[in-house]
Amino acid sequence: MSTFPETRWFKCEHCGEQFPVTTWVTLNSRLTPELYQDLLHGRLFNVTCPSCGVQQNRPYTMLLHDMTNKVLIHLDYFELGVFSVNPVTLLDMSHEVGMPGYRFRIVSEPEELIEKAMIFKAGLDDRVIQIIKDITSQHYSDEFDSIPKTYLHIDPDDSSNMRILFRGSVEKECVFTNEMYELGVSIFSPYFDDTYEDSLEVDREWSVRFQRGRGSCFSEDAGANKRKVAHLFLPKYIN
Repeated sequence: MSTFPETRWFKCEHCGEQFPVTTWVTLNSRLTPELYQDLLHGRLFNVTCPSCGVQQNRPYTMLLHDMTNKVLIHLDYFELGVFSVNPVTLLDMSHEVGMPGYRFRIVSEPEELIEKAMIFKAGLDDRVIQIIKDITSQHYSDEFDSIPKTYLHIDPDDSSNMRILFRGSVEKECVFTNEMYELGVSIFSPYFDDTYEDSLEVDREWSVRFQRGRGSCFSEDAGANKRKVAHLFLPKYIN
């Protein structure tokens, strides 16, 4: 799947001027590595108004094709979160065009697209990370008005530099280590099956369903496991 450009018109959020922008319907990480790096560094959706010169971040619906790590990630950027591509259609496409071994994900925010892209680039399992993020955010929920959104940030230039970002009534960060990840793999991976392998939306709702549907990994040792996972973060707040 190649990189396909498409001209779209944006209205400047500052001066109201409308101007054309080259966007990317699909982005192939191997064929256009410079655009892939722009995505990982958070620059892909930046546009500059030719009238007033103000730079702004303007995400749009697109599909990332990571050939190296065999991943397709569909960003469907709608305010109401309605997907324009049927998830079943996206999954079936893997068989129709001969893409065995590929993983498919659907996200609705550009931060999630960058997060997933970095997770797969680093060779990590986004399902394990999602569960760890949720357990940790639940542990810290008292410090926020509600359970915060969480994102794993991996430095594009140094994959060993990882942090979990908490975004809620306040913003906090804590380090994320390989020790944390390996612990999550040992606890949760044995309970993954085809149902959880084929999931297109690996998010907080997915994590809740997994924890309820695979209660055996949270049964007798549930409290101990969750405390063990969360405990590694307690002394590691950055701010």
